[in-house]
Amino acid sequence: MYSNAFDFACTPELSCPSEVATEHQISQIAKFLPTIYKTKAWQLAYSRSRSGTSLSLLYRNLRDTREAVLIIKDSERHVFGAFCPEPLAARMEYFGSGETFLYSFGSGETVDTFHWTTKNPFFIYADADGFGFGADPGFGLFIDKELLKGHSAQCQTFDNPVLAASRDFDIAKLEIWALVDELEVPN
Repeated sequence: MYSNAFDFACTPELSCPSEVATEHQISQIAKFLPTIYKTKAWQLAYSRSRSGTSLSLLYRNLRDTREAVLIIKDSERHVFGAFCPEPLAARMEYFGSGETFLYSFGSGETVDTFHWTTKNPFFIYADADGFGFGADPGFGLFIDKELLKGHSAQCQTFDNPVLAASRDFDIAKLEIWALVDELEVPN
């Protein structure tokens, strides 16, 4: 777990307000992004409340997205997620890089981040049944194909604890934010 980040005013420009995270929480996540992404704007690429529970639509909405931030709120109001340095798409093999990380606020406003330990290269896995981050012995974070349930466990990739209120959790809200140079103007 990293406890310090390059600390400067790091509230990114958002395409719309988040329904999942507070402005302070978004600022906290942004502090831990790799330096090259800290100045990028955040474009809402997928929101379960707006787009429904379709994993195929989620993958379709993200096909032109490079870097993205996943933000989840579970039914116990814990906020957590992951940074994806590559497009989230069904590949049926692990992908990503050492820039991938997991984070959790618990039910508060202070973030804990969990970065690559170098113990294995199992960063991101995505297929038609869902997507997950980390491995060995289990996923650090996994989201099922209905985008309604998830699982979090300790994994060697990120040496994280359970990120949610419990290992198996119900997803109350889910958003994925694409990191972009300029926000798209709606038609």
